[in-house]
Amino acid sequence: MSRLDRILPQSLVARVYSLYSATLLLFVGSSLVLFYQFQYNETVEKVQRSATMLVEVAAQTISDSAIIGDYDTIQRTLQRAISGSQFSSASFIDLDGGVITVSSPPDEAKAPDWLLEAIRADLYDVNRTISAGGKDYGVLRLVFSAEEIAYGLWQLIYTVLDFALLCLIGGMLAIWFPIRRWLGTLSRVHVFEQDFRNEGKIAESAQLIKDVPSEFRPAFEVLQRTTVSLQKELDSREQALTALRATVSSLLPEGCTEETEGASEDIAALSDVIAKLVREREARRLELELAKTAAEEANRTKSEFLANMSHEIRTPMNGVIGMAELVLDTQLDAEQRDWVETIQSSAHHLLGIINDILDFSKIEAGKMSIEEIPFNIRDTLNEVMTSFGLRAKEKHLDLFCNVQDNVSALIRSDPIRLKQILFNLVGNALKFTPQGSISLAATAESDSSGIQLLHVVVKDTGIGMSPSQVKRIFDAFSQADGSITRKYGGTGLGLTITRRLVELMGGTIWVESTEGCGSEFHFTLKIA
Repeated sequence: MSRLDRILPQSLVARVYSLYSATLLLFVGSSLVLFYQFQYNETVEKVQRSATMLVEVAAQTISDSAIIGDYDTIQRTLQRAISGSQFSSASFIDLDGGVITVSSPPDEAKAPDWLLEAIRADLYDVNRTISAGGKDYGVLRLVFSAEEIAYGLWQLIYTVLDFALLCLIGGMLAIWFPIRRWLGTLSRVHVFEQDFRNEGKIAESAQLIKDVPSEFRPAFEVLQRTTVSLQKELDSREQALTALRATVSSLLPEGCTEETEGASEDIAALSDVIAKLVREREARRLELELAKTAAEEANRTKSEFLANMSHEIRTPMNGVIGMAELVLDTQLDAEQRDWVETIQSSAHHLLGIINDILDFSKIEAGKMSIEEIPFNIRDTLNEVMTSFGLRAKEKHLDLFCNVQDNVSALIRSDPIRLKQILFNLVGNALKFTPQGSISLAATAESDSSGIQLLHVVVKDTGIGMSPSQVKRIFDAFSQADGSITRKYGGTGLGLTITRRLVELMGGTIWVESTEGCGSEFHFTLKIA
């Protein structure tokens, strides 16, 4: 609790009253300070202005008397000048050193020392040279009565202080009773508790809400609605509990449903049943969690095994391919060359299968990395189509490559993985297209968020697919049907790897196909 909280009263009425009193006191005090400053300055200026006027009037008479040496007239003039004025003394000092001084009797009234010192510091003696015809005759000096001036100002301040104190007390008393009446209503919140115990009757609380200030009325209305809502909720829960007891009674052992059993014993039996169900469910959850962990470990082990085996098999396979190429460079007859070429083709096919398995295991293990480097997309697409030129010519197929003008020459992505995707899609198109053509098209698009995308379409005039085949075409180890595997070969991993690569590169892939009319494979990639 902070120091302010310890100082403030606990009652809201007392806090509001204290805040009002402090504000009123601050206002009255500030007004008094401002009044004192203004009145003090006004009094000093007024006294100095009157002194200037008085000394000029007296100087005229004294000048005439000083010329003829009439000192009695000078003394009477000085006496009249300070009579009834705010000067304590008046003096005429001639050039020969003679002094005529007239003083007023001292004032017995006493002002505070601090005010008297302030008046003395701001008022100074008034001196006026008496001269006539260019000749000086002496000096007229008037001395202010600081006691009289300070006392007059203090009387005014004292009167204002009395009036301000009276107003402060009157204002505090005038606000106390309304605040106590208006905010005292808040202390009667216990009426809501009584209404709640009386089954939601709101007669007294409704009248209470009318009496509270409008600022607090919404809070009391919410409190009243909450009271009614809680009562209804309790009634609803009681009904639900009764129905639950009736339902659970059929699930409990016969000994728990005897009439001698109380309602508390029903609840205890219900708690036991629920606890038993929770224990069985928790045991089942633990079994499933252990099975899930075992399955994940088996899957990881499988991926590692596939990766290791693929590496181990690919090394000797590269040796077989290399040795076949060396043998083809030697002198062979036609039959021997055919045998070696068969070995070389089978080795290349087996190496492709191994590479697919290795890529699939890397993706499954989450170890496939994607780069983002700038490269020329047109050169990449032309390179892919050129590599399939010989196979297309052997099957008498036409190849087309069309890159729209809105595609930038340089894009940022992974050129190696993009080539792998295109090799899979174009290779499949060549495999399943007996006649016609294959086209590769690319255009630039933007999604709803303004991100630049590369949209690539691989279209063929091949055998096509049925809707059921389209649904599972991207599943692992899946092809359109078993006859395709026997006729065209393959592991069914190519399109699965393609889909995973497209997703890793931030894109999507889909297919549109009609059985007997060819297929269109679409995919998009983010291009930074």
